Amino acid sequence: MFRKKYSTIFLITLITGFLIFVPRSFAAFNLTAIPTEGSFDIRFGKVMPTDFKQSREIILQIVSDIGKQYVVSQQVIQPLTSSTGDQLPGGQFRMYPLINSNLKGTLLFQEELPIDPGSKILYNSNVAGESDSFKLIYTITPEIGQMPGSYFGKIVYVLMPVNSLESQVNVTVNIYVELSAGSAPIIDVKTKSGTNLIALTSKIVSDAAVEFPKVFFKINGPVGASYRIYQQIPEGQVVGSKGSNLDLAQVLFTIGEGRGGTIGRNGTLDVAGEKYLLYTSNSSGSGDEFSVTYVPGEKFKYQKADFYKSKINYLIEVDGVANIATGIFQALNLECDVVPLFELIVRSGKEKGLVLEFGKVKEGNVSKTEVDVEVESNMGQAYQVIQKFAGPLASEKGDKISDQDFRLQVSDITSQEEPKQYIKELQPVSAGGDMVLFTSGSGGMGSSFKVRYELVVKGDSRGGDYASNVGYSLSLI
Repeated sequence: MFRKKYSTIFLITLITGFLIFVPRSFAAFNLTAIPTEGSFDIRFGKVMPTDFKQSREIILQIVSDIGKQYVVSQQVIQPLTSSTGDQLPGGQFRMYPLINSNLKGTLLFQEELPIDPGSKILYNSNVAGESDSFKLIYTITPEIGQMPGSYFGKIVYVLMPVNSLESQVNVTVNIYVELSAGSAPIIDVKTKSGTNLIALTSKIVSDAAVEFPKVFFKINGPVGASYRIYQQIPEGQVVGSKGSNLDLAQVLFTIGEGRGGTIGRNGTLDVAGEKYLLYTSNSSGSGDEFSVTYVPGEKFKYQKADFYKSKINYLIEVDGVANIATGIFQALNLECDVVPLFELIVRSGKEKGLVLEFGKVKEGNVSKTEVDVEVESNMGQAYQVIQKFAGPLASEKGDKISDQDFRLQVSDITSQEEPKQYIKELQPVSAGGDMVLFTSGSGGMGSSFKVRYELVVKGDSRGGDYASNVGYSLSLI
């Protein structure tokens, strides 16, 4: 009897204890942020300037049974900032909600917007405050010239009830992005003409200002180390269609601008067979701009007439930075059009043209005059300067001066090659016929010389005004 009573008491006690410790049921009101990359953070990894836009997705899940409407907002509590204190421009870091990723509430905007500091409402639930979820897309847009570094930021998502005593829920998500300067500095190269060509010509453009080829360089830094930019002509030659080489000393270049670094010295393209330094940046490799203008030299037009072609390569070297590519980053075509030049220039005193004036000559005296002759030629072929008198010097009465009393010689020759023939000693003028005054060397190089004339009036000469027609001609041989 005693044992039975004890068992009954024990059973009642056990049941009573069970009723006392049943847990109370609480209302559900919670927010979860789930990055789809499989971590607890939004991580973009390394972003190069030449990459496409990078995007990351995060899912916000709301569980609620409070029966009240709620809102979800985003608050940037730390903008993306590098270890050196540089903030990522808002235009590079953006976000937008994925349309139709929610089921019951309302996403408050659809367009992609910069992520600015402060709070922004993302979502309104329906009136019943039912559970829902939606997706947010965050993007990083690479930019040429972006500031390299490791960037870190924080965003807080806030779940806030409307007209309810429930407490708001905060969820913090860290954001990481590594911006790189790239495998090499991004350099924009443009010509003044807008083409991929540096074109020089010996043609003279009249009634218009001559515009010489100009190349603009824009380095979008910073690179993170000092860099140098060079120009180089492959094999150091610019070859014509007929196989001749252009004298590159007759092509000049000038380097302009360059605010943050140091520009090189102006020079001529004959130094560009080897790498020629155009620009050196500062020690941090900051971005900069400079230009190079190419100009035909004074003797460019005297190069052998031909159409010359080559390239100008532009190279970069960067100091001591791993994974920075060096070498040719741009090549422009170089064309030099040296048009045929074959011209005879004659001056009598200060006047251009051929005029022989002896003035009044007294009997027994010798009267002298001279003519300056210049030949400009780039034909690469020998030539002759020929004199032609229409006839002997004669007066209105028909009196004539003997050829023996009218003589000439050629002197003061200037040329880059030895002439083949010229009249070295005084000899009679060949009146009424052609007379070769000067024959160039085989290369047909330009030349200049004087033709000196002497007129002797003898005792048997009759007074009067004597004249004749004379001309010079230039011909290839």
